[in-house]
Amino acid sequence: MKQSNGGYNPSYNTQIAVDTANKIIVGKHTNSNCEDTKELKPMLEDINKKFEKYPEQVLVDGGYNTYANIMLAADKDIDLIAAKRGNNNVAGRQYEKRGITKDFESEAFKYDEDSKSMICPEGKNLKSDGKEQLPGRSNFKYRAQKEDCDKCRSKSKCCPHASKKGRSVTRKEYDQNVIEFRNKMQEEPTKLIYKKRGENAEFVNAWIKEKFKLRQFRLRGVSKVDIEVTFAVLAYNIMTWFRLKWYPALM
Repeated sequence: MKQSNGGYNPSYNTQIAVDTANKIIVGKHTNSNCEDTKELKPMLEDINKKFEKYPEQVLVDGGYNTYANIMLAADKDIDLIAAKRGNNNVAGRQYEKRGITKDFESEAFKYDEDSKSMICPEGKNLKSDGKEQLPGRSNFKYRAQKEDCDKCRSKSKCCPHASKKGRSVTRKEYDQNVIEFRNKMQEEPTKLIYKKRGENAEFVNAWIKEKFKLRQFRLRGVSKVDIEVTFAVLAYNIMTWFRLKWYPALM
């Protein structure tokens, strides 16, 4: 995986699920994937396997906020609460690479319901050029006639490098579950619930790193690393049991 110094080293990704009532670790998952986006599903399956049910609510950071995970949570009847995903401005870099100015980005094109086409800032029609179905959304593609773009006075701002085809844009339609999720995340009660994530998930991660000094794995291979994680999780849960059950009994 890529490291903070810009280099690459053998690394592992450990996922830990913590219940918000008592800070008990209820699930773990170890792999060698550098991203968290696809790790929510195996964690939920692990929890379901242990407890024979899925959690009613899950709090996750922005790394798990994807359309696929939103649809997964809806399918399992899970109330997903996730931070806003970070913006790495991929679209902005693509526009710059293609020589497209701000006035001719996709948002400047308007959809015309009557003609089922997109209208460019110069008033030309872009006809349907196919549809792409993805988790949580549908991408409708539109393309302008090459002749219209070649004659357009704004070609140098809109599609200066398009020599064989006309300008293309994509219009997105989102699944109702995605729309409801976005609306929910704008509500103040939801934002207050999300604040609990830090005191639970981050607390446990910090405990394992500081108390158990588990900042670097001593073994190699996912299965062996998972053994280290298992011992850390068991030790943490035993100490938590002392806090919840044993210490109060002595009072």
